[in-house]
Amino acid sequence: AHRRYAGTEAVTDLVIFRVRPPGTPPGPDDWLTSVPHPQLGVLNAYWATHPGAVLGRQRLDAHGLHGRTSLVVDPDQDLTGLPARITRTALDLSAARLSQMPPAATPPAPSEHAAVVEASLPQLDPPGTGAPGFDGHLVRRDDGSWHELDGGVLRPVTVPASCAVELAALVRLRDAVLAVLEAEAATRDDTPALTEARTQLARSYRRYQATYGPINRVTVTTTTRLDKAGNPITTRRYPAAARIFRGDPHSATVRALELYDDATGAATPAAILTRRVLSAHTVRDRADTPEDALAICLESVGRVELPRIAALLGLAEPEQARTQLGTLVFD
Repeated sequence: AHRRYAGTEAVTDLVIFRVRPPGTPPGPDDWLTSVPHPQLGVLNAYWATHPGAVLGRQRLDAHGLHGRTSLVVDPDQDLTGLPARITRTALDLSAARLSQMPPAATPPAPSEHAAVVEASLPQLDPPGTGAPGFDGHLVRRDDGSWHELDGGVLRPVTVPASCAVELAALVRLRDAVLAVLEAEAATRDDTPALTEARTQLARSYRRYQATYGPINRVTVTTTTRLDKAGNPITTRRYPAAARIFRGDPHSATVRALELYDDATGAATPAAILTRRVLSAHTVRDRADTPEDALAICLESVGRVELPRIAALLGLAEPEQARTQLGTLVFD
C-alpha cells in the first residue's frame, strides 16, 4: 500500500487491540522502551524479545534519511504468502497472551446470533518433513542434523553439541503446543484428540522443567558500569538453547507456557496446560445495522457482496441492501 499510494517503501506495524476482561492486569509494556542490540544497535524491546513477530529480516542500512544509519526490514518470502503468515503469527501471539490469563478469565461465549465455523488453523507441518512453513522454523532430522527454513528452503544450521539436546526439547514443546492450539481452534468441543494433545503437552513441559528448569530462566547481573543516565548497567544472560530458539517464529508461544518471575526464578504453568484458551472462530449470521453487516461481510470475504449483506440484514433482495448501505460503499 505504501508503494502504491506514496511511491515509497515503509515498515508497517500491525497493532491488534484486545479488551481486557475485568480483573485482568495489564500486559507487558516492553514496547514502550528500547534496548541495545548486538547487531541492530538500538531496538524496541518488544521486537528484541519477539523476533518471530517481525515478518521479515531486520538489518541496518547506511542510506537512511540524511545519511543516517536506519533499521530496515527485508521481506523474507514471496509477498503473496504474507496474509497467511500474518494470520498465523497473530493467532500465535494471541494464544500466547491468552495462555497467561488467570483461570477466572475464560474466552467469551459466542453470541446468540453466531454460527460456529469449523475453521482450523493452517495445516501444521510434521517435524522433520521439510514441508513449507515459516522462515526461521527449526527442524531436527532423524540423523541429528539441524535445519532452518529460509525462503521456503531448509538450510543446514550449526547447533553446538552442548545445547542440542535442550534445543530438541524446546522444539518438541513447540510442536506440542501448536497441536493443542490447532485442536482448540478447530472445534468448540473438548474432543479426545484435544485432551490427548493437552496431556502430551503437559507431560513434555513437566519433563523439560524437571531436566532444565523454567523455559524463561535467565541470569540477571548488575554491573559496576553506568549507562548515559548514570544508572548501573544490567545484563541478562539466557541459556544457549533458548537464544537459538528465539529465532523460531513460534518461540513466543513456547515461552508463554509459563509465568516466570525474574526476581524469584519461579515459574508457574500457564492455563493452556490444563484448560482451553481459544474459542473456535465464529461468524455472525445476523446484523442489526448496515454498518455491522458491511463489517461482517468484509471480515468474512474481504469484499462487498450484496447478497451476503442482504442475508445478514434479513432482506429479500441485494438491491435493498445496496439502498440501505447508502454512502457506506460506492459503485
